[in-house]
Amino acid sequence: MMITGTWGFDSEIAPTYFGNTDNEWDWAPIPNMNATPRPSVYPLAIGDTMGINANSPHKDEAAVVLDYLISNPSEVLRIAADYNYTSWMIPLNFTLADFPADTDPRIMRFQSAFADATAAGNFGYANWTFWPGPANTQLRTEIESVWEGLITTEGYLASMQAIWDDLRVNEKTIPIP
Repeated sequence: MMITGTWGFDSEIAPTYFGNTDNEWDWAPIPNMNATPRPSVYPLAIGDTMGINANSPHKDEAAVVLDYLISNPSEVLRIAADYNYTSWMIPLNFTLADFPADTDPRIMRFQSAFADATAAGNFGYANWTFWPGPANTQLRTEIESVWEGLITTEGYLASMQAIWDDLRVNEKTIPIP
């Protein structure tokens, strides 16, 4: 088993790990580990967003392009196919007819499940995608102090809350995509 993101669909990764074996690759969401059963949460771990620069002299034209892209699932999938579905994925409501004919059925199944999950709100952000610097640093460095028993969970959360409060007051948060 290899836990990875959609970049694992890359045309180089699967053949590297499965090419000289009799094994097949497939994907599955990581199950929810909470005591109360609920659907798996899909991480939105994309490293980019689409937007319109507030200073652009062509805001309306850029809006037309973005509207076209998010209104045409088959176009999104055609572009994503060029990357073997490892990036440039927009969680739209895809149907099987939207995919190019030669798309791997495992990838079609993932993209459909991912679109359903995001539409239902079963997603979260990987900290390296949308967390501002100070909060990201706190998350990565201080969580180990909790694990080692050096600080309490409550203390960790209080310091994280203080960081986020400061980020909000100073308008240093990243807009929610």
